[in-house]
Amino acid sequence: MYAYLLVNLFSIFLPLVLSFTPKFNFRKNWSVLFPSILFTGLFFIAWDIIFTKLGVWGFNSEYLLGIDIINLPLEEWLFFIAIPYACVFTYSALNQIISRKFFDKSIFLYTTVLAAFLIIMSILNLDKLYTSVTFLLTGLFLLVHVYILKSDYLELFFRAYLLVFLFPFLLVNGILTGSFIDTEIVWYNNLENLSIRIFTIPVEDFVYGLLLFLMNVTFYEYFLNKRMLRKSEIAT
Repeated sequence: MYAYLLVNLFSIFLPLVLSFTPKFNFRKNWSVLFPSILFTGLFFIAWDIIFTKLGVWGFNSEYLLGIDIINLPLEEWLFFIAIPYACVFTYSALNQIISRKFFDKSIFLYTTVLAAFLIIMSILNLDKLYTSVTFLLTGLFLLVHVYILKSDYLELFFRAYLLVFLFPFLLVNGILTGSFIDTEIVWYNNLENLSIRIFTIPVEDFVYGLLLFLMNVTFYEYFLNKRMLRKSEIAT
């Protein structure tokens, strides 16, 4: 049963189809999207390889094709293409539908509070690799957005994050962690996390997903702005 492959295909199918519609026409941004997925993917794949080797998580061969690349199943590599594609498409599409900001500069305060909470939780759980590393990296990355990048799209990102993680994430990650099927596709060593689950999903996955999503959006916005600047220079 190739469940992990089907999860990847299910995740990307609708966003990919909608990318060709006149309303969204997301394919016009592929030239900035795929470098974003590549650079983010390199970081997460390296992290994945290390944590798999350390036994922080692993994969159930019953649901895999049986093709491994650098000790990771092919499906895991595809995950870092399919999920970011779906997430960034949602981010872009939502921005087209609702461009208004409700929190504006106050989003920096809320983001700082969230970052501080994550960093404190990381320090309090240094004995749990998944918790400490994920919370620390995410907290620090959020602070980079607030105090260094001063990102004007943070509110737009969080809006898309909430939409994605209210339903699609619960379904997709739920299946990966054992919901609706006999056993999990991706297993976790509970000694390395808080052992707090929402349905079958470790709470750390919500933070890991935030970092994955935000890093893709960060590169996407960077390359998008570079393209716009290049076009304006040509126009002048």
